[in-house]
Amino acid sequence: MRKCFKGVLAGVAMLMALALAGRANAAVCGDLNGNGSRATADVVLLFRAVLENPDPSPLCGGAGALDCGDINADGGISTADVVILFSSVLGNETLFPLCTGAGNTRACGSTVTGTIAANETWDACTYTLDGIVFVEPGVVLTIRAGATIKGDSTPTSDPTSALVFRRDSKINAPGTQASPIVFTCDLAPGARFAGCWGGLVLNGRAPLNVPGGEGLAEGLDNTPFGGTDANDSSGLVRFARVEFAGRILSPNNELNLFTMNAVGRGTTIDHIAVNQGLDDGFEWFGGNVNSKFMAATAMADDGLDWQLGTTSATQYAFAAHYGDNMDTAGSHEMEGDNNENGFDFAPRSKPRFCNATLVGTRNQANGNKTNHNMLLRRGTAAQILKTIAINANTSGVRMNDSATSNNACTAGAGALTGELNCQDCIFWKSGASGTVYADANATGGNCSTAQLFSLWTTQASAPTRTIDPGLAANTGEVWPPVSPVPTTAANSSAIDCKSVDAFFDTTGYVGAFQPGAASWLTSPWYDTAIN
Repeated sequence: MRKCFKGVLAGVAMLMALALAGRANAAVCGDLNGNGSRATADVVLLFRAVLENPDPSPLCGGAGALDCGDINADGGISTADVVILFSSVLGNETLFPLCTGAGNTRACGSTVTGTIAANETWDACTYTLDGIVFVEPGVVLTIRAGATIKGDSTPTSDPTSALVFRRDSKINAPGTQASPIVFTCDLAPGARFAGCWGGLVLNGRAPLNVPGGEGLAEGLDNTPFGGTDANDSSGLVRFARVEFAGRILSPNNELNLFTMNAVGRGTTIDHIAVNQGLDDGFEWFGGNVNSKFMAATAMADDGLDWQLGTTSATQYAFAAHYGDNMDTAGSHEMEGDNNENGFDFAPRSKPRFCNATLVGTRNQANGNKTNHNMLLRRGTAAQILKTIAINANTSGVRMNDSATSNNACTAGAGALTGELNCQDCIFWKSGASGTVYADANATGGNCSTAQLFSLWTTQASAPTRTIDPGLAANTGEVWPPVSPVPTTAANSSAIDCKSVDAFFDTTGYVGAFQPGAASWLTSPWYDTAIN
């Protein structure tokens, strides 16, 4: 290995010589050669310093590599510092500002109020949010695997408790399958309820279709989101659960369990479970963040909800409702809008979903409420791929208005436009008769919902089917769903999602779960407790 590295050094000898030639007496973070800027030459010098002991002096203005090369501020230099510095030199956004580190660790058992104005870390223990806590711009909040964050159900002053990340702040929450990060209510199990606290809110600078390019977050005072940076990063959240949250503060002014306001694709989000919410589970307000392994169970409103020009990509999504916690006005597994104030505002909402399983409340106790697997309205577009939609109490899909219809179909339901499509999907067991796959409403546009569904089933490439996907016979009719894993009836390679979006994996099956394989919904990360 040493010999191999000497070969690499020989190939960059000239670059290093130039780097050393430009050395000055003082250096800033990452400026190994002290010439006043960070460049590839500094990355090479840091790499050499990590592998050679002692490091090749004089670096960092003569103070040695540790003085300006400890990029992640952990007290030493390693390949991790090299990777971060190299990413920064390439122009990529880094999680932490260089050489700042994760800040001080807040004491276990602390009650957190007001604002977080400097980097800090929450350990693998319990913290309580008293009211709405804001993470300020430029600040990174690190939450370690195994932490439990409790929202106070009766906060001192605010109407609810919530954790809100302003634009330009970041969350660093790398939970694990065995040690997830749990955001929950401060009441004891058995006393918890949907809407016990507010939830988790990320605000980014990615595009949305609000006039002027910026919006104000629902449920919060003077909290802007949106911008022009499609690559914006709000940080990282992995293996986290948000439960008993969501708060309706006034009509159309609500906090969801996990809200993504104009969150950009520089953000990492995967393995997030939301359960028992008073409003929506996941809601995207614009932005283009990509995510995988997302589960929304027992929402009072919708499971997967988007609007304001959302162009995100989501793979492996599970949404299921619980009849005892449903809004009588209608709760749906998917609800998609473009913009309620301008159905044709641009950029148009066009999220992409691959491998989703949507389970409604047909025949479930207290589930006889308005429930569509997919409610598509207000001009939205969408690419829904390899998705199972079953057990909707009302219908499999409903398209509400002419703006959505005209965007989906050519005149007279002549053909699909490709803007609103369900390819290689399976519908089964919807409505009172079990065969109400499309709602009977009239849209007033180029096609009715029934005509749209017919086009989905007859398209030459990857048609939608109406077959039993082999989920457990009573999935959705009891709570929690017995098993969302289908049989081999759901195997299909009619379309490769990766050909639609490089973010997607190639899968040979329909739905969020591989037939015959173990479910990725695992305890203790995933939980369907009702109180």
